[in-house]
Amino acid sequence: MRYKSRRNIYVLYLTSIFWLGLTMTSYAGNPGRDSLQILINNAKNDSLRVRLYNQIIRQIVKPIEGHQYVDNDQFIQAHLYADTGLNLARSIVYNEGEIEILRSIGALHYYSQQYEEAIRYGKLSYDLAAQYGDELQKANAMYNIGEAYKKLEQYTQALECLNFASSIMQGIEDDEWICDFNYSLSVLYFKMNDYHHSIASAKIAFELAQKQQDTVRMADIYSVMANEYMGLGNADSCNVLYETAIKWLLHAEYTSLLAQLYVEYATVLSSTSMEKRLALLRKSSHIWEFVSPNEIDLSKTCRAISDIYKETGQTDSAIFYQQKALRTIL
Repeated sequence: MRYKSRRNIYVLYLTSIFWLGLTMTSYAGNPGRDSLQILINNAKNDSLRVRLYNQIIRQIVKPIEGHQYVDNDQFIQAHLYADTGLNLARSIVYNEGEIEILRSIGALHYYSQQYEEAIRYGKLSYDLAAQYGDELQKANAMYNIGEAYKKLEQYTQALECLNFASSIMQGIEDDEWICDFNYSLSVLYFKMNDYHHSIASAKIAFELAQKQQDTVRMADIYSVMANEYMGLGNADSCNVLYETAIKWLLHAEYTSLLAQLYVEYATVLSSTSMEKRLALLRKSSHIWEFVSPNEIDLSKTCRAISDIYKETGQTDSAIFYQQKALRTIL
C-alpha cells in the first residue's frame, strides 16, 4: 500500500516527540494521551493538526517489519484519530489533508484484512483527488485500490487499477513509486501464473531498489523472483536468489522479513531436502519466539515443522511442535 504524504519536517518532529512520550509514559501506565494533547496544542494551525493526526494514524497502521495486520485496539484508536482529523480537514476545507486521511483509512482497513472497505475509501480518495486535479494522489489511490483487489484475488481488476495508476504517473519522475509499482505488478503477474512478465517487472523494480541502495527491498524482490524461477522449473536460480536475499537480510538485521524468507525458502525446497527445510523453519520459529515475537507466525511455523516430522515418521517431535503451535495461540 502507498499512503505516504508530502513530508513535513515539523510534522515528523512532532510525531517523534509523541511516540517518545508514549514510550516514556507507558511505563507509568499512562497511554500517552497527555503527549498527544501537547502535540495538538503546539501545532501552528488546523491544517498542521490534520497532518499530525494523519501521521499518527500511519504510525498505528504501519505494518511493523512486514507484519500485515492491525489488532482491534489499534484499529479503534486509529479510527478515532481518523474521524477527528477528517472532520477538521472538512471544516477548514483542507482538500489535501482530507484526501490523505481517506487514503490512510483505506490502508487501515487493508491491514485489517477488510479489503472491500479499503477499496471504498480508496475510491473516495481517488474521486476527491480527481476533483481537485492532484495527479499523484490519484495515482496513489488507484494503486491502493489495485492492491486491495489483489488481496481479494480479483486479478483482472487489480491489473486494470495498477496500469491506470501507472498511466497517471506518466511524465512524473518518482523512482520510489515506479519501484513499488513494478514490485506490485511482479507479484500480481506471479499470482496469475504469468512468470515471464513477473520476472520482467521484478527486474525493473530491483534495478531501482539497487539505485536507491535499499537492501531490504532488494532482498524482498529477490524472494519474489525466486518463486518466479521456481514456477518456470529453474530450481537452481531459485535457490541462489533465496540464499542471496537471506544473506542481505542477515547483514541488514531485518528480522521479521528474514523469518518470512526462511519459511518461503523451506516451502519451495524439494522433499529430499528435509534437514535443510527443518533448519530454515527452526531459524524462523526462533525469530518469531524470541527476536520479533509474533504468536500467529510462530504457530504457523511450528505446524509446518510438525508436518515435516510427520512425513519423516518422527512422531514424538511432530507431537511436540503441534502442541507448541496450539499453546502459542491459546
